[in-house]
Amino acid sequence: MTALLKKNNIPLSASSAFQLMDYSGLSKISYYESSTGSGQQKWFRELTEEGKAFGKNQWGHHEFKTEMSFDADAFPGLIEILSKALAKSVKESQIAEEGQA
Repeated sequence: MTALLKKNNIPLSASSAFQLMDYSGLSKISYYESSTGSGQQKWFRELTEEGKAFGKNQWGHHEFKTEMSFDADAFPGLIEILSKALAKSVKESQIAEEGQA
């Protein structure tokens, strides 16, 4: 994600992009138990079915979690959706603030 954001001159961090993807329903957080035996819950982010229009979930180093891989050709469409999600989120925040005033 970071490389595609930089390549396309998008002034957004990968972390912010992932949060917007979650907000838009393009990705989700999934949980698994730590392999150390500690019982600790860990998490990873994966593309939803809708999000797979922009990439795929690839198996990484662990058999129980995947890593998101993005399609560079589909990236402009993803950015368009994230831009709309950001605008919607800002508007919702403004409405909430007005309601508290």
